[in-house]
Amino acid sequence: MQKYKIGIYNYNHDKEKWIYSCTCGTVGLLDNQSTNYTCEGCGNSRFIYRGVHTRETYPYIDIIDKSKKGFKAKRTNLSLTVDKEYNVMVKPNMVQVLLYDLANHKIRLWKKGKEVALSNNKYLKHDRNFQRFFQGVNEEQFINMISVDGVSAMYDMAWKDLSRGNNWNSERRLYRGLPRLFDYIYLEILANAGFPNVNRFKESRGSRWYTPRINVEGKSPKEIIQLPKFCLKYIREDDSIGLYEIEQMQQALKKVDGNRFRELLEIVKDEASIRDLCNALDTLVEIHDTYKYNNIKKLTLYLFREIRMTQGIMKASTGATLLRDYIKMATKLGQDYEKYPKSLKKEHDITQMNYKVKENELKQKEFKEAVESERYKYYEYKKKDYSIISPSEMDDLIKEGNELSHCVASYVDSITAKRCNIYFMRNTEDLNKPLATIEVRGDNVRQARGYANRALKKEERDFVAEWAKKKELNLNYYY
Repeated sequence: MQKYKIGIYNYNHDKEKWIYSCTCGTVGLLDNQSTNYTCEGCGNSRFIYRGVHTRETYPYIDIIDKSKKGFKAKRTNLSLTVDKEYNVMVKPNMVQVLLYDLANHKIRLWKKGKEVALSNNKYLKHDRNFQRFFQGVNEEQFINMISVDGVSAMYDMAWKDLSRGNNWNSERRLYRGLPRLFDYIYLEILANAGFPNVNRFKESRGSRWYTPRINVEGKSPKEIIQLPKFCLKYIREDDSIGLYEIEQMQQALKKVDGNRFRELLEIVKDEASIRDLCNALDTLVEIHDTYKYNNIKKLTLYLFREIRMTQGIMKASTGATLLRDYIKMATKLGQDYEKYPKSLKKEHDITQMNYKVKENELKQKEFKEAVESERYKYYEYKKKDYSIISPSEMDDLIKEGNELSHCVASYVDSITAKRCNIYFMRNTEDLNKPLATIEVRGDNVRQARGYANRALKKEERDFVAEWAKKKELNLNYYY
């Protein structure tokens, strides 16, 4: 009985052909050098290049067991030679068995029948025994051998996304990625629940500033993805839906009740794709919520069907932006608008021309309203050494930017849109002289910079930290 299916190929100068020989005894001729062929005798597809009478050591992998819960693989180092008659001779020596228990987060290794004590390091970072199991192994082929439906994408992620060293340009090695896969056990839950391509749900937890879209501690798909069950079927069926689309649906469901959102999904399913919906969803919900388009079904049909069929606007996201901006400009100008224009682009462009005439006057008014609001003023603060004050006019930002040599004047639109607040840090004894500029977004202090974007001095940083704590802000600086 043939124990090892393995073969050798090399060039025969007499026949001017490439020749291969297999452990089953089959010898064949090839027109060109290639490793992508199969033995006609036994179906073996593992071949290595080696000359006659030379010896080669080959890591032969057998998969003892594999499932969604992990795998058990045996590595045998084979010493291979081939004689003049092209008979392949095999001599096995070192045998190792690796157990990878994905379900229980365990890795075990046996060498010559005895279990090897592996490193206590969580990622087996410097464990030579574990690393040597993969030495010389074609890792892409290994992944294909251990993969089963549901976890193949996870193993692929372990190799491609999690397996590099400290230098991103360093070589990918599977022994680095497999232990790190235990940090992503929620992907296994999704894989076992029938979600294809689960690495689309991988959160970038290495970043200090990422906003979680899914609950990595969840025990069920609903807990992990944090969407109603009726949404999950769309995500399961369409593997192009990723974290961005999930976040858009989560945000929409804070403003649209579940039954109406379900209806919206059913409409879009017949007219476009869920990704198309998510690209337009933020703007669609803004129109629905801010401008009282209470009939969300009619709004959705307008954006996803009517303007495409009658006005040639092919993307719902484009239509939603045009409609939102048209309504916003008309409202600021104090003029009436059509809720569902028969020529959206034309109405938008006419209104835009009128708006540009009065834009600067309107922007000044909007800016003043924003910085004089109660919430904006709430963050002002005064102590003996330093104070934090608000700008009063748009020109204050220009002066700040000129004197501190930075681009804070470009934040006018963000302030009027209420996306961020800009504050001035001053020496209390001289409130008119710029010292540093602070950016606040939501509940986070994102930037605090002095002249030419210099970092704050220690005493200045300490004051900002005291202020942030007092005003219940987080110090989450951009870097």
